[in-house]
Amino acid sequence: MKSLPVLFLLILALLQSGCSPASDDRFPPYDNAAEAAAFYGSKPEFFRTFPLTDLPADLKWENGMDLPEIGSEAAIKGGSIRWFMASFPPCLRPYGPDANSSFRSEHHDDIYLTQTNLHPNFPGQHIPGVCDRWALGPDRKTVYFHIDPSARFTTGNPITTADFFMTFYIQLSPYTQDPYGQNYFSTKFAGIDKYDDLTFAVRLPEPRPDSVYFSQIPPMDHLFYKEFGPDYIQRYQWRKDPSAGAYTILPENVKIGRSITLTRVRDWWAKDRKYYKNRFNVDSIQFEVIQNPEKAFEAFLAGRLDFYHTYLDRQPWNWNEKLDGEAYQNGWIERAQFYNDYPRPSQGLYLNCSKPLLSDVRVRRGLQHSMNMQRVIDVELKGEMDRMRTNNDGFGRFTHPTLQPPVFSRELATAAFAGAGFTERGPDGILKNPATGQRLSFELGIRSRPQEQRYALRLKEEALKCGVELRIESLDPSAQFKKVLQKQHEIALAGWVHIPPYPKYWEGFHTDNAYEKEKNPDGSRKVKTNTNNISETSNPELDVLIDQHEKAQTLDDLEKLGHRIEEMIAAEASFVPAWATPWHRTVYWRWVRWPADFNVRASENPAQAHVHWVNEDMRRETREAMTTGKTFPVQDLNFDQYRAKTPASPANTEN
Repeated sequence: MKSLPVLFLLILALLQSGCSPASDDRFPPYDNAAEAAAFYGSKPEFFRTFPLTDLPADLKWENGMDLPEIGSEAAIKGGSIRWFMASFPPCLRPYGPDANSSFRSEHHDDIYLTQTNLHPNFPGQHIPGVCDRWALGPDRKTVYFHIDPSARFTTGNPITTADFFMTFYIQLSPYTQDPYGQNYFSTKFAGIDKYDDLTFAVRLPEPRPDSVYFSQIPPMDHLFYKEFGPDYIQRYQWRKDPSAGAYTILPENVKIGRSITLTRVRDWWAKDRKYYKNRFNVDSIQFEVIQNPEKAFEAFLAGRLDFYHTYLDRQPWNWNEKLDGEAYQNGWIERAQFYNDYPRPSQGLYLNCSKPLLSDVRVRRGLQHSMNMQRVIDVELKGEMDRMRTNNDGFGRFTHPTLQPPVFSRELATAAFAGAGFTERGPDGILKNPATGQRLSFELGIRSRPQEQRYALRLKEEALKCGVELRIESLDPSAQFKKVLQKQHEIALAGWVHIPPYPKYWEGFHTDNAYEKEKNPDGSRKVKTNTNNISETSNPELDVLIDQHEKAQTLDDLEKLGHRIEEMIAAEASFVPAWATPWHRTVYWRWVRWPADFNVRASENPAQAHVHWVNEDMRRETREAMTTGKTFPVQDLNFDQYRAKTPASPANTEN
């Protein structure tokens, strides 16, 4: 929280000076070539170099070119899209403090390429990324790669083995102030071998269920990052990192506090490649800051935005009620609902176990039974959502098949609270401990969005029936996110985006991400900030299972261990599953076009795979129709080819 004023002062100074972030000349020239070389030399078993003649001759190379194309041959290149973001990101860095903001997916995760990528319609099947072929070594833990000679960063610099060495140099450095990255790259890899500028191998500590997948790392342009050093956080705060992807952010297109525009790379190296030629079609995508989603929806209806999908799963009133107007009835606006097959965001209430009252599992269990999530779904969400069952729904066989969420029950809640000593109700209806006078009162942190306010008020009203007081704190999304990462919350309504193909537990539930190894001066455990373990879950038995899951060598082991881990997470009662959607919805002006099957199977939202395009002729035709009164057929589309069956959740014992 203390860093926010500094950020705001920097933003204000930039605005007043009329400078773009990239014009900041506070940092002197720096070249890390010697330091990086010394680092590689200090770890001779990790960073190795061999002549190309030492490359194993009997490798079975794969190229992944036998799968169907992605997108539509009818796609048109060009045009622009106007979209929105709820808050301006605190930085453009992909790593380090504040990097994991809500805008990260749009400018990084959905765009960058690693050695290979997973085909979004064929789970677990690899397609070329920056590499045109790859091979699994006979030990099943060494994966060999050959870089496509045409592969380029958005800077235009060619991608070489040096850029994968640079990735390890940066990720293993304390300069990033990124505990997750340092742990991941230091424990999940045994090393990297260079054979020539285009040929290298990644070594894993042990065989994995899909070693090709687990050997993926993003190349980092060693020329762009030659200034990487102790001031990385500040120096690269607003510099868009290069990737092999189709879009970049030009310095002049960062309007601090107002908008950011992604620009399609001119002559992108993969523009004619299979799996990419019919994607990333739009020349520019402008994200305007509109903090209130309702205001954003109004901006869409007014024609300021070209499509709208964010929050439609949590705004059924917009889908069911507000769309029934002239623009929709006249066919100028269309809508589509697409059933996806994708891991669901872990939406729910995270209970901070480091807080004294919440350190008691009996209190946490009582809170679980006091949160009437089904009532929120039925009333606020019009019954259109599924109740989440675990923290990792949507992973197929890796999601627990029978585990169910806690039901709302005054009887079960009262019994759990009584076990913790809360047996008397005060005149306000709140349970208290007669021995200490302590009340069951908790702060519930939410983002300052109208729909979240409604959810929180409904939960507050229902929790009162169980003798619990929820004090709602509504903060700007960035401020709320920072508070949660600092572990200053008691209860937070939050969610993490998950990506296929396997659940990950270390980030969110391992003690390594809850507490520092050293203790406070008074001997108490020191909370570890800026990690994904926002529930501060810490259980040695759970840690052992998570460590085993991290090293699992077969899919069966991943499945069995994952199911046991989910059972232990449920027993910890540090997470209250909320709701999930089995589909994504979008409304769009008819000049935004989509493939005949609309989207890809593994898509979290309709824009993620970039299979849409803009038809500028239809834009002109539609705008002319809006002045002449011409109409088109109403388009209310539903795509359920990937619809999955979700086990039914038990009904609440009471309402």
